[in-house]
Amino acid sequence: SGEGINKRFYAILPILGLVIYIVSNTGLGDIQSLLVYLPSFLEGKGTTYIDLQSQGVYRENNLIIMNVGGVISFCFLLLLLWKGDLTVKLNIILLKILSFQLFIGLILSFNSEISNRFYTLIGFITVPLLFPAVIDCFKPRWFGYLLVMLYAARQFYSSIVGVFLSY
Repeated sequence: SGEGINKRFYAILPILGLVIYIVSNTGLGDIQSLLVYLPSFLEGKGTTYIDLQSQGVYRENNLIIMNVGGVISFCFLLLLLWKGDLTVKLNIILLKILSFQLFIGLILSFNSEISNRFYTLIGFITVPLLFPAVIDCFKPRWFGYLLVMLYAARQFYSSIVGVFLSY
């Protein structure tokens, strides 16, 4: 299944993002300088977020991807690589988007707000595709449904806590 898919590439891409995250936090690399290569409106937003973080408006340790959300996304990626039917086009698209979501979330984590925005934006694409793919990975389908319900409850809880209890 999935002969045309380079599974290693999609498994290594988030790990490469983690390496870039670690290198950029040690001061050996300056990921912020990449903003000049983005379209001007995105560069302006990125610069604004960086300025606000340096003023203390955004907390640096507020990364969604370095919390439970990133771990769950990576586990779903591994589950899809291991048990997913990669002959189904939607599963292939999900694999690519999930890997890209983790990579982008990690390399943009020099600023928590930028990373969180991109991670959740791509997450809106991931979630509708993810649920049927996870359910299909398990023979007792109730276990897949249980995982999906737990993930949805966790996302709902995070949204409530993030919106109502952070202000």
